[in-house]
Amino acid sequence: MDQLSRDEMLQEAFRRLEFLKLHPHILSNFKEGVLTKTNDNMAVERLSEEEEKLVADYESQTGNLVYYVIFNDTKYGRLYSLVFVSKYEKDWKIEWDYLNMHTPLVYVLNKDDEMLSENGTIEIENHQGVLIRIG
Repeated sequence: MDQLSRDEMLQEAFRRLEFLKLHPHILSNFKEGVLTKTNDNMAVERLSEEEEKLVADYESQTGNLVYYVIFNDTKYGRLYSLVFVSKYEKDWKIEWDYLNMHTPLVYVLNKDDEMLSENGTIEIENHQGVLIRIG
C-alpha cells in the first residue's frame, strides 16, 4: 500500500478545512504551517510547544496528518481530538463520509490517562468559523 506525500495530504487537509467553512484566519494559518486549536470556551489558539510535540509524535507514529485540534477539559481528563487526514488515499472516502455527517474520524489523546486515548469519531459543529466538539 503506497503512502501519500505530505504535500498531497496537506492539499487534502486544506480541502477539508474549506469544506468545513472555517474562519479565513484558520485557513491562512494552516497554509503557513500553523495548526489551530479550539478550547472549551470556543477560543481559537495556536498550539503550545508541548501540544505541537503531541501532534508531531502522533504524526510520526501513524503517518497521518493532523489539520485541526479540539481541546476539552473533562472529568475523564484533558482531551485533544486530533482531526486528521489518513496517509492512505483509499481511506479518504470513508473519512469524507464521516466528515459529511459532522462526525470526523479523530484520534482522541487523553493527556491525563494514555490508556483512555483512542481512535474514533466525535460530533462537531461549526460555531462562527471554528470547530467545537458537541458529542
